[in-house]
Amino acid sequence: MSNRFAQTVYYATLGCPKNLVDTERMAAILQESGYCWVHSPEQADLILVNTCSFIEPAVRESAETILELAEYKKTGQCKALVVAGCLFSRFGGALRQSLPEVDLFIGADEFHTIGKRLRESGLARMDRKAPASERAGRFRSTPLFTSYLKIAEGCNNACTFCLIPSLRGPYRSTPAQDLLREAWNLSAEGVVELNVIAQDTTRYGEDLENEIRLPGLLERLAKVGDFRWIRMLYLYPERVTDELLDVIAETERLLPYFDLPLQHVSKPVLTRMGRWRPSWNPYRLIDRIRDRIPDAAIRLTIMVGFPGETARNYDELVQFIDRVRPEHVGGFTFYPEEGIPAAGLPDQVPRREREKRLEGIMQLQADISRSKNSAGIGFDVTVLVEGPSDEYPGLLEGRAWWHAPEIDGAVFFEGIAGPGDWVRVRITKASDYDLFGRMINRI
Repeated sequence: MSNRFAQTVYYATLGCPKNLVDTERMAAILQESGYCWVHSPEQADLILVNTCSFIEPAVRESAETILELAEYKKTGQCKALVVAGCLFSRFGGALRQSLPEVDLFIGADEFHTIGKRLRESGLARMDRKAPASERAGRFRSTPLFTSYLKIAEGCNNACTFCLIPSLRGPYRSTPAQDLLREAWNLSAEGVVELNVIAQDTTRYGEDLENEIRLPGLLERLAKVGDFRWIRMLYLYPERVTDELLDVIAETERLLPYFDLPLQHVSKPVLTRMGRWRPSWNPYRLIDRIRDRIPDAAIRLTIMVGFPGETARNYDELVQFIDRVRPEHVGGFTFYPEEGIPAAGLPDQVPRREREKRLEGIMQLQADISRSKNSAGIGFDVTVLVEGPSDEYPGLLEGRAWWHAPEIDGAVFFEGIAGPGDWVRVRITKASDYDLFGRMINRI
């Protein structure tokens, strides 16, 4: 390795928004130490990859990205390749043997040590000591008008299909005063759309003595700065309380967007998943939400092909989706990941059958979504502009309130506006997941 220390850095983030926030915090530490962020890995002295290893495709994507970026140590000016996040937390020392191209590994809960680790390893010069606090600031990579607020780390849910507790540790809420301070800073930077995230946002505060819970936190966040949209993601279904529904219904800035990692509705499947609770009924949950907030947008995350899932169990899930007609569905097949209890369960569903079942669910949801979108033709909607569309040249792209960043559909429209502008768009056409129209005016 050359004696010339790193001056520029390139970041690659894989996985969920929670990983993105971790990357932004590592980036802040490096920036405070004199690093300059570059858009291309060809220009970077230091390349940082923040990985995901939740399921098999994520592991594969992480490995492929690492190997791809490692080539810049040969063809570019890269002097150090750092891999952070879940991949190392999961596979540990085995990665050092299988990925000798990597100069430094940092675990999922160690991102705040990156400055110290780089300095001690001699891989890079750190002009200043890295801040000791995990909440030392963020160098945001999202557009100026939108951001995420991660309110907790880890998870206490013992789902038999999930590695998160072993990778991220137990649930740890961030004190409300720290979150409110961070939210004020984000608002001061121009953020108008705040997305509240955690592995389980509805558990917020349960682990802290004398701390407020999620409804109280949301009430306080709604009074911060100039946020116009505050959206909650990862709402654990059984913890969607009447108090939470009341706060959302009565607070204008809180979007009635319910992102529910339901996984399944069949009692035998949920029992094997470690998700069944006698007091909980999925139909009743959706009815409660829509009775209290009629215009609520429902996003479900579901898993098919779990061990022991019969054709009848699968049909229960299909019937549920057909009955409740959610606005969005994110679907996954079960992966028998090494280290999860469900990998050893009997009656594993063959991969081909898992994929067939997922295809059926997603086709049903496409039909539902197309019908719901078509019902909006002729109406005007408020849109947060993201900028020119890459998919449809000549059109602008934005999102309505029921479109979370990156995971839902979008609104494509004719007009003149810039990123972060608010406009009214008259809908003239609809597809399975997107809306099309023309701009009426700015608001």
